[in-house]
Amino acid sequence: MPGGLQHGLLTRTALDLLPSCFRLPAGERNALIEEYCLYPDMFFSLDKSVYEKILPYTFIKDGIQFHYPPNTPIEKLYRYWLPVPDEGRLEKSRPFSNDNFLHVKDGFTFYLDHIAACFAAKNYSDGAKFAGCLLHMLEDACFGAHSIEGPLGTDIFVLERLFERRDDELNRTPLGILASLDCSRIEPVEYQPRLLGESVSEIVMHLYAAYAESVAVSRRICFSIVQNVYQNNQGENAGLVQRMFANAAKICADALFSVWCVAKQRFDASADLREVCLTRLEPHAFPLGGSGGYHFLSYLKNIAVGGNMKRIPLQLRLDNEVVSFDRGLSWGSHFEASLLYWLPDNTYSVFDAAIGLHPDSIDELSGVRIRLINDGKEVDEFDFEAGRPATRIAIDHPRGDFGFTISYLPGAPHRNSIIVVGDPMLRK
Repeated sequence: MPGGLQHGLLTRTALDLLPSCFRLPAGERNALIEEYCLYPDMFFSLDKSVYEKILPYTFIKDGIQFHYPPNTPIEKLYRYWLPVPDEGRLEKSRPFSNDNFLHVKDGFTFYLDHIAACFAAKNYSDGAKFAGCLLHMLEDACFGAHSIEGPLGTDIFVLERLFERRDDELNRTPLGILASLDCSRIEPVEYQPRLLGESVSEIVMHLYAAYAESVAVSRRICFSIVQNVYQNNQGENAGLVQRMFANAAKICADALFSVWCVAKQRFDASADLREVCLTRLEPHAFPLGGSGGYHFLSYLKNIAVGGNMKRIPLQLRLDNEVVSFDRGLSWGSHFEASLLYWLPDNTYSVFDAAIGLHPDSIDELSGVRIRLINDGKEVDEFDFEAGRPATRIAIDHPRGDFGFTISYLPGAPHRNSIIVVGDPMLRK
């Protein structure tokens, strides 16, 4: 939970990382650092004039300001099942909707649309105000205690429940520690911002993936910082604070660089976007708790796990030959599960991959049905078993809700099958 000083330092650092062709006029730059990046906090003012000044730049959805987004309700992915004895299966009893993704996707779209339009029109004053709100949210999410929340997160007070309270040192509670991080010795951040998309919607897709990853990195750092204080190893925390600061500044720089590129229609650094592996994206629905070695895991990137929890190569049997993949996804079978992404319209021409059951997890009773989803609709389905363990697939014009849903074949028992998607590539 950075304060005004930290927000200003993070914003200045992100701006300094941009190339000279993407620089705001001095007045707007200074106002962004000193005031606009604080707008989401200032919005809580009971002064009507302050409220009315900031409201036009504030995104609110379902009564929630784009500031502290909802958490991902992951308990609905694994916890709630009911038996259907007549059909020999279990079914999920609570629908899953990724509240974090839905809120953040719409918020990113709102701010990036406005920033790009303002910068293109050289309306740098309004553009900087919208940018300040976006940067504040990213800085809060990726620096300090609010990284506990958000994507795959929970309430920040979980730290107070996980660490023993010291009644004689109440200023050294976990949240107290994270609320007073020392940024006085922060060193310059060296980084070249990366382009996240050639359109606002493409930026949103990649920015959400970067946001989820950056939050996860900072979340782990926060736990280490608190542990170090409790174990009297505070000397190690300066380096951790530096890492977390740089982590937050980099995603802010990526967002600014990308929206400037859209505003000016300059895409010199777009080669990396021509082909995108699904491992680079963040799904909004995903398996959590599968069969075998995946009982306490979600989906995995670029590896698979056997029933003994040992890492195994990512493989499929295609045309009677075992093929290994350096890139791909794996997860454990279940009565029902989904791995779904959101893709922007009019961006990709085709998706191709190999898909099926890992050779090490197939026996005579194996039976899994995989449905392919594009634009929120089922476009194909495949039944995989010992006689047909895998196949190659291609989907034209992937867009919208996209991915895979799985279930067992009717009558097939619960088995320790491993689903593998090898080389899952989106191509423009």
